[in-house]
Amino acid sequence: MTSISPSALLDLLDAAQKGDPARVLAHMAQDPSLAKQTRVNAVMAADFSRVDFDDNDLEEGNDEAPHEDYQQFDPRSIADFDTALIVAAKNGHAGCVSILFPHSDADARDADGITALMHAATLGHSDALAALVAASLIDAFDSFGRTALMLAAFGGHLDCLNALLAAGADANKTVKSSKLNQEAALFKAIQNGHLACVQALLPLSDPNAKGILNRTALMLAAQIGHVDCVRALLPVSDAKATNDFGQTALLLAAAYGHAECVQALLPMSDPAVIAKNTLNALMEASRLGFADCVRALAPVYDPNVANIYGRTALMLAADSGNLECVQILLPLSDAKAQDVNGATALMMAAEKGHEDIVRELLPASDPCAERRDRLTAAHLASQNNHWGPVALLAPFMAPAPRSGPRI
Repeated sequence: MTSISPSALLDLLDAAQKGDPARVLAHMAQDPSLAKQTRVNAVMAADFSRVDFDDNDLEEGNDEAPHEDYQQFDPRSIADFDTALIVAAKNGHAGCVSILFPHSDADARDADGITALMHAATLGHSDALAALVAASLIDAFDSFGRTALMLAAFGGHLDCLNALLAAGADANKTVKSSKLNQEAALFKAIQNGHLACVQALLPLSDPNAKGILNRTALMLAAQIGHVDCVRALLPVSDAKATNDFGQTALLLAAAYGHAECVQALLPMSDPAVIAKNTLNALMEASRLGFADCVRALAPVYDPNVANIYGRTALMLAADSGNLECVQILLPLSDAKAQDVNGATALMMAAEKGHEDIVRELLPASDPCAERRDRLTAAHLASQNNHWGPVALLAPFMAPAPRSGPRI
């Protein structure tokens, strides 16, 4: 290794961190090779009084401690692997970056494989990034599979993102392996709802590219609830595409309770799509109690459609105890419908002890209806000690049937 002055290198790193271009310039004039070194190199180059010093030496009468630079060095510290250029870029000191850049390896990486360009993009230091972008590997990946463009998009740093795109950054760049599965920059911008970055990336991105679990950018925006991003993506996206779970963007919006996204997606979506969990968007919203989504979906899709188990949206809402959803669905639904086991919405509410829902459903239901095991709503409430529903259903309660299926 080329002989270096540990104290000079440490002073250079300090100057880069504090943004002192005069000190940085002085060090580059005296020894430009320092620009390619890290604090680790300073420790290695230090003149140790005892290279093989260890705790046992003290017991043998050797009271010489290691060099002070060694005492300050923490091998677990990521910062100890930063070059002066990375330090300056991290701290947004563009003047120091410009001085260091000609003498540095622009693509040197820290302990996480992150370059100076990536650090500037992550933190939104656009001036520092502008000084680095021309001679850096613009589409390089860090140890986590992220590019500078992805990092700028995730942070919502539009100036950095535009500078990277102008320099030729690939908006569709991704890496996929057994350990890394990063999505393209468009997904990163959507994750935090950075609409301006989404709009900047869209003309250069594939909006229907599939990411994790085969989701599209539109699905991600709908799932998170960034309605402005949904509206920006809709004209260029396939709203009927499905992910690995058979869910469309509409289904995801309904499942996560994002009513504005549901309303935005409805004109270009198929509400009849059933996911692998056997539920459509209306059923999902009803089951989870997202009343605003139910209110948006119920008028445009028949709530009497049942899944493979014979369950309707009303049954799912009643079973889950979602009173407001029941109130929305009841005027549009057949309250007497039965699932494959013969259960009605009233029976499901009674069995779970949802007294307010039993009261709501009772006028439109058949309280004497029986399941395949011949139990009525009253019997189910009684068996589970739900005395409020029992009191409402008692006038219709017949003696409990003997065990055995109906013939």
